[in-house]
Amino acid sequence: MSYTLRKLKYPKLFEQRNLPVSWNTPATNSPKGIYGPVLKFRNSQQLYRPEANIFNSPSLLVRFYPPAHFLSIFRKTKPAFNVKTTNSEAYIDKCGPYLNALYNKKKSVIPSSYAVWRRRAKLLVQQAFIEEWTALQGPKGVADTIAANSAQASPDTNDVPYPPAGIAKDGFYEFVILKYPNGPEEDAIISKDVRKAVKKVAELDWDTFLKVRPSRYKTNKKPFNQHKHAIEPTWVQLINEKLKFRQLNTMMRHSSVPYELKPRKLKKVNHPVKKTIDP
Repeated sequence: MSYTLRKLKYPKLFEQRNLPVSWNTPATNSPKGIYGPVLKFRNSQQLYRPEANIFNSPSLLVRFYPPAHFLSIFRKTKPAFNVKTTNSEAYIDKCGPYLNALYNKKKSVIPSSYAVWRRRAKLLVQQAFIEEWTALQGPKGVADTIAANSAQASPDTNDVPYPPAGIAKDGFYEFVILKYPNGPEEDAIISKDVRKAVKKVAELDWDTFLKVRPSRYKTNKKPFNQHKHAIEPTWVQLINEKLKFRQLNTMMRHSSVPYELKPRKLKKVNHPVKKTIDP
């Protein structure tokens, strides 16, 4: 299933915020995230797929969602990113006397419990992310995708040609901090991991990335129809099919988000992973 956004009329206060990008929006050097209610709905409905996990280290987990994924449809910039906090380990013994005294007065000694540490981690990830994404010609990839669809008034989000391997990809990047950095050496480790993740996305083989991984658990579901004319769905299409978009639209209306998801019928085209832009 594919979705498009339909704009709703809400107070002007919300109109002043960054709204989701359109298909012909250029790349930015100041990436932002997506709407909070959409992420909350994803978390509450457990709409995760293991295929989105493209990088994992002791300090960082990175998930990538292509533009056709329902999360990426709500991205405010091209690309979009989010830094998610976890209850990482405490390093109170490594802090100075001032912070030690402050933490001892609080109920928590976990870094993610404090806005100052969350903000610091986000800025650290953002700087490394946009530098590596730009160095890998991300703006060129977005421009080429727009040019390839310039003849279409409203291109299908499941039929967008992807830039070739080696060029940074547009989409939604989700960074999960597993261990908060403490000092220049650990800052460098986080930055290095972020750059590795962005480079790994740029070098992804899309046939392999979008293909559904076989489950490790037994299932009673019937196998996919292997008819000679049938096209096996990608994991992005499967998660979009599973999405209860009416419930999501209701949640967004309660949060005064001036958009709602509208299902779109897919065109009868070849498998989207076969389309690439010539370098």
